[in-house]
Amino acid sequence: LAGLARHRHGRFAVEALFLHAGQQDQIDLLDRLTDEASLLELALDDCGHTAVVAALESGVGAHVARELAPSTAHLSESKFGQRVLVAAQRFLAPHHMHRAQV
Repeated sequence: LAGLARHRHGRFAVEALFLHAGQQDQIDLLDRLTDEASLLELALDDCGHTAVVAALESGVGAHVARELAPSTAHLSESKFGQRVLVAAQRFLAPHHMHRAQV
């Protein structure tokens, strides 16, 4: 699943899975994805960040944001990470966003 997320066309399949699956399936998708790669690693990837944004917009968004919260400064240094932070902003505490300067 992580390999598909990193693929320039496959990332759209992973995005669709997160956005159209039921909540339990989203949880299972997230578990499988994170078994294969870290969320931070995917968030910084030119294609993988699409899957992380889709996960943030799905029913597992709050969980994904909590996992990424300690890495906001690192994410803010990358244009792909910044896209992830924009999607995560509704879940992150204001001090995380201030530090990330998004």
